[in-house]
Amino acid sequence: LLKLSNVVLIFLLINLSHSQTSTCRNNNGGNDADWAIVYKAPAQDTGKIIHAGAVGNWDNGQAPFTNSQGHSFAKTLEHVVGDDRTIKFLAYNNVPPGIPNVKTKSNSK
Repeated sequence: LLKLSNVVLIFLLINLSHSQTSTCRNNNGGNDADWAIVYKAPAQDTGKIIHAGAVGNWDNGQAPFTNSQGHSFAKTLEHVVGDDRTIKFLAYNNVPPGIPNVKTKSNSK
């Protein structure tokens, strides 16, 4: 029984890893990048981005975060924020809103 559950678990992990395509993208969302960082202030649709191909140069976002065709992080996160019942995503934040004086060295995941 234990071997069967291990086989099922491995099958599920492989199946889930092939169903999602999130990768880092360049500023216009077109090509893959080794890494990317985005800065977005609250209540703004666009932000600043820096990626492996433009080290040291923060660029203005090419499109709003809601436009997966023209924004690197919107493309990367399309399976997280999109309406698709077959994709599951779990998010965690160790500092929930409305809880004062939380002392931790951990960050959002």
